[in-house]
Amino acid sequence: MGTSIFLAKLMGLYFIIVGLFILIKHKSLRQMTYTLLKDKSSMFVMSFFVIIMGLLLVLSHNIWTGGWRVIITVFSWIVLLKGLTMLFMRQSVAYKIVKSFTKCQNWYIIYGTIVLILGLYISSRGFSIL
Repeated sequence: MGTSIFLAKLMGLYFIIVGLFILIKHKSLRQMTYTLLKDKSSMFVMSFFVIIMGLLLVLSHNIWTGGWRVIITVFSWIVLLKGLTMLFMRQSVAYKIVKSFTKCQNWYIIYGTIVLILGLYISSRGFSIL
């Protein structure tokens, strides 16, 4: 239970920060994403950091019962799968996926709002606000 509370605080605050960043800086985020995709070395290094983070999360919190705690577990697995995908996906495929999402300006607003709301919810559970 202590791990769930800690990760709810950590992930919740992280999602709040990222959600706000996406909402405020969505125009520059598009350019940063394309720049990152072009640099194979950066993608390689970043994928290993994401894999390590995903493994740490999954190994420390693989709880599939308990209501809101499942959200932490699901996102832990998503982080791990994202890292593996970043490592093994061809650069051209990743570029096409990102390009399809960045065509719509509203995508960043929708995504940033969802991430922010999720962060507020998870934080409220971790900090025992709800």
